[in-house]
Amino acid sequence: MSNQENNQQLIGWSKIVMINTGFWKRPISEIKSVQLCFQVYSVLAKLAYISLWILTTVELIRMFLNDYPDQIKFQALSIVASCTIIGSKTLIYLKYDVMEMFHDVIEKEKEVWRSSSEEIKNLYRAKIRVCKAYMLTLCGFTAISLSYFELAGAFAMVELKHQNLISNQTIEPNFMYLTFFPRDKLGNLYLTFSLQTIWSWAGFNFNGMTHMVFLTLVSYSASQLEMLQVKLKNFIGPGDFIADAKYNETISVLKNLIDEHKYIIGFVQHLNDCTKYVILMEYGLSSLNMASVALNLIQSEAVADALYDSRWHLLKKDGKQMVQIMIARAQRPLTLTIGNFGPMTTNSAVLVVKAAYSYVSVFN
Repeated sequence: MSNQENNQQLIGWSKIVMINTGFWKRPISEIKSVQLCFQVYSVLAKLAYISLWILTTVELIRMFLNDYPDQIKFQALSIVASCTIIGSKTLIYLKYDVMEMFHDVIEKEKEVWRSSSEEIKNLYRAKIRVCKAYMLTLCGFTAISLSYFELAGAFAMVELKHQNLISNQTIEPNFMYLTFFPRDKLGNLYLTFSLQTIWSWAGFNFNGMTHMVFLTLVSYSASQLEMLQVKLKNFIGPGDFIADAKYNETISVLKNLIDEHKYIIGFVQHLNDCTKYVILMEYGLSSLNMASVALNLIQSEAVADALYDSRWHLLKKDGKQMVQIMIARAQRPLTLTIGNFGPMTTNSAVLVVKAAYSYVSVFN
């Protein structure tokens, strides 16, 4: 494994979908021809998703104008809504340069592997495994669902074409992606299947990208907080006192840890400013899942506990004052907010579920 790949373990899966969607801004190869091909592909990938959204929207309008069955119109509406949400999240990421935050992840990962602490390395490896497991589950279920619907649709189209020939009817087929197609779909099955494959590829990757980018950055923030806790517990060496010769060095380490804490606070605040409206869109769809991810950041209060568990009482007055200030700041939890409506927690998620259940109970 190259040094570059070794410093991109946490972002590995996110990098793949960002390459697939054409949003990876770093060079993917030192070979100019490969890099040029990727630039062309990135344009085509973005055009594919834009085309998907436009064609599904046009098809939805056509169905309403031609009074299609409500079930078909609802299916088309749900597809347009999903494409719109994914596209909106992508635009938000682009507006706030969220992808640029991956530069911090890569640089900080270099520091992790250079660390002499095996505890920190093992902690980071564990965070990578959890993050990759979640992403694998997300990609796996999405891929299985797409494959099932695409194959089922393909077999249904072939059978429908055969039935139309026998009964001399012109029943219109409906694929998973209800997109506008000006020609006869059954008469152009190969072209139709090819377009459906492109739409599936675009939808799969763009949907995965919007989820994985957010998850990776949250996991990175949580890992930085947990590693900071380890450093705070151990920044004062063993012994019943700190030798005068090492006191200045200890204070210097403490100052560096305070700066690291400030960096994490700033990173999370910036992440929240960039993604709070993405969270708002996702929250109504998967409140409990999003809240469980946010819990990693709410546990930032554990920084104060870790610092208190250190041998801070061995410090002199100036060191104790710095410890007190850092503990006071750590009492304020780092949270992600649901737009402008407040922090995202499991309590707020439960309230959403309770409200939904109450509405259903009333209407029933």
